[in-house]
Amino acid sequence: MDQLGNELKKVLKAGMGAVATGLEMGQDAIEQLAKKGEPLYNQAKNAVSDAAGKVKQTIDSLNAQPKAQEIIDALRGMGKEAWDQVREALDEFEAQAAEAEQAAKDAAEAAEEILRNAEEPEQPAPKDDDPQQPEE
Repeated sequence: MDQLGNELKKVLKAGMGAVATGLEMGQDAIEQLAKKGEPLYNQAKNAVSDAAGKVKQTIDSLNAQPKAQEIIDALRGMGKEAWDQVREALDEFEAQAAEAEQAAKDAAEAAEEILRNAEEPEQPAPKDDDPQQPEE
């Protein structure tokens, strides 16, 4: 009877050891996932910040410009030199708009890449006690 009690104690201790080992492994897995996710988090944060900055800059430039009728009135009666300056300014505005559009596309692509990377399954970590390796 004592032998049965000793065997039950061993089984109980083995179960407790398995639970403790599982908790340790789970904690290690969470730490590894957090480390892997940190660069993706920073990348997403930077992409969103850049996109927000470009949008704010575009909105600010649109709000600062006078209304269309005021522009039309100002353009009437302008000489050739003034028209050349207006054309240069319009070309610059178009370039800025294209740059802002490209920045928004880049931010969207970066966000998609981050989501793809976050959805990829975790590669299993190599085990220390691999049964295929001979013991020394």
